[in-house]
Amino acid sequence: MENLPKFEVVGAVPEDEKEKFKVCKMNTFLKQEDAEIATERERREIKQTEYAKTPEQIAILEFINNETNRLMLECGVEPFDIPIKNYHILPKKELKKYFDSETGGYEGRASAIGLSSELRSDLLRFAVVAFHEALHMKSREVWELYKNKEEKIKEQRYRGGVRATSPHKKDEASRPVTHFSGLDEGIVAWQEKISFLKLLDLPELAEEKKRRESEENTKIRQKIAKERKRPEDEIFWVDPLDEKNWTGVGYNKQREVLEYVCCEILKEFGDKYKAKEDVFKEFLKANFDGNLISIARLMKETFGDMGLRILGMMKTDNEKGGVNNVLETLMKIRRNILKDKNK
Repeated sequence: MENLPKFEVVGAVPEDEKEKFKVCKMNTFLKQEDAEIATERERREIKQTEYAKTPEQIAILEFINNETNRLMLECGVEPFDIPIKNYHILPKKELKKYFDSETGGYEGRASAIGLSSELRSDLLRFAVVAFHEALHMKSREVWELYKNKEEKIKEQRYRGGVRATSPHKKDEASRPVTHFSGLDEGIVAWQEKISFLKLLDLPELAEEKKRRESEENTKIRQKIAKERKRPEDEIFWVDPLDEKNWTGVGYNKQREVLEYVCCEILKEFGDKYKAKEDVFKEFLKANFDGNLISIARLMKETFGDMGLRILGMMKTDNEKGGVNNVLETLMKIRRNILKDKNK
């Protein structure tokens, strides 16, 4: 029997309700149809507006599935396949409506990945966005069932990778409080950068690779990298007719924090890890299996008791200097720890 995702369900509701939800989730994953997860109208609208996949797109998605499975096995996690039908190429309006994104997104309730129809003419960006969302889909998934004020059973994705969300706590904007969202995206974006060259070597991307590595495009990428103060290998693609239209690795601030954390852990555990990439694999493993214990131990030894909690405060946006504050706080803690050790 093929390997299937494991949807974990928690919450103070009867066990038969949990089992019912698991069946619905698995049915949705396998068939992309279940009224308990998505309404008939929603499914019908998606089917009517989505674009058929080309042979090239299918080949890219199959490679992504195999590569993400390889990464899961490397991390000691049982892999599973994402059916091609679970990818939906939609116009921007429908993508925003159902996946809350204008480029690409993973929707846990529907067990589906949405990709913008605008990516159809750009296979390189199509591959990068699909790879990013596939990593999210293959992360550990835990759902919480709870009763609202009307005693109706509601569902909330409680864990997705290292990200944790509580339906019972709200922020100032009345949204569920989320922890480790910035770390979650930082992990996925870091692996996206690592795997980019493998994507670029696909036969289906031969023309895109040729254009990217042309003398003209290379000079433009070098110029943008200098202006943006970004490494050149983080600039994936540039439109030679419009230099403002370029694609690179996302979540650079979150990755900067994660890289700093990995480098400091490496200094503390040089006998266990040979390079920062080896430390990063601990975080990638946590993305797949959701287990933060090993990371918690590394963070405690390197940044003290509050290290992991502070890292968990990092968000996915850079507003109000939030990410910078996390980095500065971790740096300050680390300096004090090293200072005390050298006394």
